[in-house]
Amino acid sequence: MKDARLIITILTGITLVLATIMVSLNIYPSWSQFARSLEEPLLFATLISISFMFIIKAYSFEDRDLILFRAFGIPVRSKHINKATGIFFALVLIFPVTHDYLWISNLHLVFTALAIGSAYLEVCFYSRTLLAYIGTALAITLFLGAYLLKWYSVGMGELFAASPIAVFILWNIKKIDNN
Repeated sequence: MKDARLIITILTGITLVLATIMVSLNIYPSWSQFARSLEEPLLFATLISISFMFIIKAYSFEDRDLILFRAFGIPVRSKHINKATGIFFALVLIFPVTHDYLWISNLHLVFTALAIGSAYLEVCFYSRTLLAYIGTALAITLFLGAYLLKWYSVGMGELFAASPIAVFILWNIKKIDNN
């Protein structure tokens, strides 16, 4: 894709800036609680940027056909993980956690876990380095510290969880095909 590297870099920057703004405003405890509020455009722009970033990466990453692992004997490639992650982040947006129906809120939590989990699958299985494993473990620990132990806001925990993924994407930005 023409200019894919630039587009992914810009989308990563937009995501980090908007996430930082949402955490700094501290209006709601988590990013997702911006849904169905006056400030909802911040959440929309953040999640759409993340979703587009992964979808573009699925089609432009030089190692997109690299087999990361096998699930039930089926090879799972980098492009599959990136497509799934992009779709999961879109589904996070479609099913707001603030919805009146519990099943919709629960689907939001399921798709959030799938989105973050699939992003970290690529971080770990593509990199296969101690730094990737430590970054993943630290991000999950810091997120759970916010979500379960209330050390700080869940939004801050989400920002801690998103940062290693952003670093991974920018670290590998030269592997994005611009043609």
